Amino acid sequence: MGRPQDGDNYLSSLEWGAHVYGHNATSLGISTVGNWSGKAMNPAIERVLIQHLVKLCFKMELTPKDVKGHREMKGASTECPGLLVDMDRLRSLVDEQYKAVKRLLGRKKKCQKSKKPTGS
Repeated sequence: MGRPQDGDNYLSSLEWGAHVYGHNATSLGISTVGNWSGKAMNPAIERVLIQHLVKLCFKMELTPKDVKGHREMKGASTECPGLLVDMDRLRSLVDEQYKAVKRLLGRKKKCQKSKKPTGS
């Protein structure tokens, strides 16, 4: 996530990464291991990446449209995350999962509201 793993698994406002020049203060970097210009991303890695992106969208109050590849950032001259990573497809998959989670959360809230207190 643009920082060394320090064991606490939490990001604080004092932790900044160095992943996209000129955007480090307003973005979050995620790294996967592999050269996705040389071969397609393993489906298991892609699945975990999508799950992670969905969690971050909720945590950071973003939408799947906010997900950008390094190469899509202004001023970046890189292939990252790899020429074989279709960012529009990735955003679409993140969007599907994001909407599914929102529906589930909405149902959970409705169920909690409809429960009637028991007792005398």
